[in-house]
Amino acid sequence: MISGKLTKAAWDPANMDAWKKKGSLTVPSEGSFEETGIVPWDIWKEWETHDIRRDARKLTMPILFVVGANDNITPAKDVQAFVNALPNGHQKNQLIIIEGADHRFQNSNGIVLESQLSQHVGTFIDTLDL
Repeated sequence: MISGKLTKAAWDPANMDAWKKKGSLTVPSEGSFEETGIVPWDIWKEWETHDIRRDARKLTMPILFVVGANDNITPAKDVQAFVNALPNGHQKNQLIIIEGADHRFQNSNGIVLESQLSQHVGTFIDTLDL
């Protein structure tokens, strides 16, 4: 998540209202990447104050940003906004958008797109002077 306010703005208000009324949100997992969980409504107290762009100027190392094209928690446009907030950018920073992937890098069938994710991470690591 780049910013809680950006995330909230991207979500369907009806779903937000239902979450608030129920007091919690059940996050199902159709794949093996993440377990089912319960997210309390009160998490918004922290999420709405969260904005990592405030500390972007402190980041000087190369960063790989990977996001699913169907990610509604951290949309690609929000990640791009964070990349743009980095001071002068770093020549090795990369933003990769994985088509068909959600926030957990799963496709619509619940299959984790591990090979695409691994490939991009490996390629990025190969560009670093280690």
